[in-house]
Amino acid sequence: MKEFYKIFTKLIIVLLVVFIADRLFGGLIQKIYFNQKEISQYFKITYSIEKMDAPIVIFGSSRAYHHYISNEFQKEFNMPSYNVGRGGNFMFYQEALLKSILKRYTPDIIILDILPNEFSDKGNIDYDRLSVLLPYYKKHPEIRSIVNLKSPFEKYKSYSETYRFNSLLLPSISGWLDIHKRSQRDTLQGFLPLHGSLKMELKENKSTQPDILDTNKVNAFKTFITLCKQKGIEVYVFISPSYSLNEETNTTVKFASDFTRNAGYYFQSYLEDTTFLNNNSLFKDQLHLNIDGAELYTKKVIQIIKSHRAAKQ
Repeated sequence: MKEFYKIFTKLIIVLLVVFIADRLFGGLIQKIYFNQKEISQYFKITYSIEKMDAPIVIFGSSRAYHHYISNEFQKEFNMPSYNVGRGGNFMFYQEALLKSILKRYTPDIIILDILPNEFSDKGNIDYDRLSVLLPYYKKHPEIRSIVNLKSPFEKYKSYSETYRFNSLLLPSISGWLDIHKRSQRDTLQGFLPLHGSLKMELKENKSTQPDILDTNKVNAFKTFITLCKQKGIEVYVFISPSYSLNEETNTTVKFASDFTRNAGYYFQSYLEDTTFLNNNSLFKDQLHLNIDGAELYTKKVIQIIKSHRAAKQ
């Protein structure tokens, strides 16, 4: 019995040391993470979730980030605009961001840019990317059900302060110290221009495999549109240009088009727009417009919104 108490006492001490170390180390990373320079990628996430209050908000992945010039929307509609687009983060991230934003305020106009295969089943890759939301898990209960899609154990692992920040340690330190010397105010309101032109010829990008949809991604899109509808927000869903011959009638495009229009919102795909397909000088690479392409595309989107709003008056 005496031996048992010794083992038990040692176990308690070890657990206590682990607990204290987790709180101290996790607290340090947390402090670094939430004190990023304004230009850093993680500052933008925190700002989008907790502070951004623009009436016009642009959602999406890297194609939203590089294709929609926030300042142009602001000038045209005389309302502040912000681009919350983030590379490598798709429909789950957009749903989480929207839920956090709607807890604080209701935008007037939302633009959502999706990929041609946004809802496709790609295995675990898009679920693993939910790690970027872990720093907000404790403070923002509205996103927990989304982050929990990553694994059945996220709600337990997230009790650890270190776990929620461990994969972000090095980039957080980089952003905190401004190692790359890029610290400056974000004067483009979330938009990042790309420079340089694509030299390759137009290629076909039509898959021979059936486009199998991921139910969770489909539900994330449905929730996004439904929440906007409940709040009376104007929504415009776009698939912006790519420099490739995509399958215009694939399952994602058809579902997104049908669901958006049935909700009474505007949907437009630019996958077959010859203005872009006939001009590789408008692209940085196959998936992304350069600054010249972004300027042209932004003007087209602005005109669509203006015409749509005028028709409703």
